[in-house]
Amino acid sequence: MTAHFDEFEEEMTSRSLERAYDYVDEHRIGGLEEVSAGLFHAEVHGSELYDVDIRLRGNDIVFASCTCPYDYDG
Repeated sequence: MTAHFDEFEEEMTSRSLERAYDYVDEHRIGGLEEVSAGLFHAEVHGSELYDVDIRLRGNDIVFASCTCPYDYDG
C-alpha cells in the first residue's frame, strides 16, 4: 500500500472512514507515538484493544497494519 497522506481517505470505504472519525471523536485512540523515524504506533479501543502501525515516507503512507479483525469489505 502506498497512498499520499492527503489522499488516504480515497483508499478507504465510506463505512471504514466513518468509523475512523467516530473513533477519533470518541477518544478511542491512545498511546500515539513515533517509535522510530516515520513509524507510528497507536492503540485503538474498539471491541478489544488493537495495535495500529503506520509508516510514513515523506507525505506517503507506505505501510499500515492493525491487529483488528478488519476483512477488507468495509
